[in-house]
Amino acid sequence: MNKPAIVLFLASMAFLCVRLGIPRGSVLDEFHYVSGAKALYDKTPGLWHGLPDTNPEHPPLGKYLIGLGIEVAGDNPTGWRLGSALFGAITVTVIFVWVSELKDRFTAWLAVALVLSNGFWFVMSRVAMISIFQLCFCLIGFYLFSKERVVWSGVSLGLAAACRWNAVFAVGLLVAWLTLRKMPEIRKAAQLLASFVIAYVAACLPVVRFRLRDFVQAQIFIFNYHKHANGVDRIAERWYEWPFRTEPQFALNFLIANPIVLILGALAVVYLLFKPSYRLLAVAPIVFYLEWAIIPRPYEYYYYFFDSVVFLSIVAAIMLSELRGKLRWFPYAAVAVAALWFLLHYADFTYLATPWDGALNAIKF
Repeated sequence: MNKPAIVLFLASMAFLCVRLGIPRGSVLDEFHYVSGAKALYDKTPGLWHGLPDTNPEHPPLGKYLIGLGIEVAGDNPTGWRLGSALFGAITVTVIFVWVSELKDRFTAWLAVALVLSNGFWFVMSRVAMISIFQLCFCLIGFYLFSKERVVWSGVSLGLAAACRWNAVFAVGLLVAWLTLRKMPEIRKAAQLLASFVIAYVAACLPVVRFRLRDFVQAQIFIFNYHKHANGVDRIAERWYEWPFRTEPQFALNFLIANPIVLILGALAVVYLLFKPSYRLLAVAPIVFYLEWAIIPRPYEYYYYFFDSVVFLSIVAAIMLSELRGKLRWFPYAAVAVAALWFLLHYADFTYLATPWDGALNAIKF
């Protein structure tokens, strides 16, 4: 039994649940996903045969997981966000276990500290949106892949895609990694891909009442919706603007990336690309970032940067650990500065009025 991991999970859950029900109204796209979750969980026809999905532009699994929180805590802001908090706590626990086995316990705690400090994890684990579910399943898939359990890795990545389609790029990365090596492992790549497809289909079939034709039509609708999404959104941005953003996205709980983590992560990517044992991990944040340059979507949102920011936190921790032998003080100093940045913004993330931000004092919840 990994006692530190259990303690970390419980502490993370408690940390995320403070003021979880604030604000009391919907934040950004919460309305769409909560509406979809409640439709799918309609109790009259039963769990798997609810009303038509009111949010058909995304696969159903993330909305079912939001619905679980509503089942437990009720149809209120806390209930809407409880599933996200749970998976946020699971996410940071998986990172701890993965990095502990990949390197050591010290590096794992560094990774946890940087993930907790980066702003994105905290905010995205406290909103009723589907990004945290997709990321959590992706991280589990990477962890299982590192243990050479490719079938279960594919299953987890299939569940990630059943929350949000961009998990397909994670699968593509792992398949490419297996097939482009000096000693290609085509069989493992095929197993991973097959288990991914099976898990995705299995997760999506219930919402279309196990009708294959409806399943195919649902996938076509998702693709066409995102390819031809129209309208102009005032908070939309392009992917190449995200790393340089200095103003928070106020529409989503003061969302802003920790610049210390971004700088360390960018340096770590370059550093670890020359370390064969960590090269796959170094490539991951690049793939999660540049996928938005490829996806044929007219506009993107800042929170799409979430996956990359979390992976940058992990690679930054590994680089800091590697530098510990030469600059023993540097990892501690870097984490301390990153944590200080988070603490200075904690009141903004949780909608607390602060003496140094008079604007928030006027907000009443």
